[in-house]
Amino acid sequence: MKYIIKKNKHYAFGWIWRIFNIHLYIKYISYEFKFNYGCWYPRESVEYSGINKLCGLGYGFNHHKNSFRIGWQPDFDNPWVIRLYYYFYNADSKSYQSEYLTSVLSNQDIKINIHNTLIEIFWNNRYLQNFIPILIRSKFGFKLYPYFGGKSRAPNDICIYLDRNEKR
Repeated sequence: MKYIIKKNKHYAFGWIWRIFNIHLYIKYISYEFKFNYGCWYPRESVEYSGINKLCGLGYGFNHHKNSFRIGWQPDFDNPWVIRLYYYFYNADSKSYQSEYLTSVLSNQDIKINIHNTLIEIFWNNRYLQNFIPILIRSKFGFKLYPYFGGKSRAPNDICIYLDRNEKR
């Protein structure tokens, strides 16, 4: 599916769309995605260069207390290169934590499998495996989709192709 976050916006869809994306405990989820060239932008085009969100799962009612996401940010020193992160809120922590995973090229097909505490990333005949912190999970929550920023809004139209496959 094609997600477009319009210039000066945070979401590809309105916030109300989120309530239709409730999940019951998911044990495995796989994402296939591609960033278009508009996802790379110069550092000076945004006020805060935070981590944007690509996809993930929130557990319970508040995804700012217990969630896991794949985040992204342009590599500001290398045009068309996108840095991927895991990004999570743990119920025991007062803020998010993130860690750099790898860098990929714009317009490149990428696949990520997430099961239990393991992330597998596949792209350009490469494979990366990384372990993520265990979250305190509830049996339901929200599926999380592309979101630009924290504080900053999209400096231009951002287009991301994202498909999801899940198993309970």
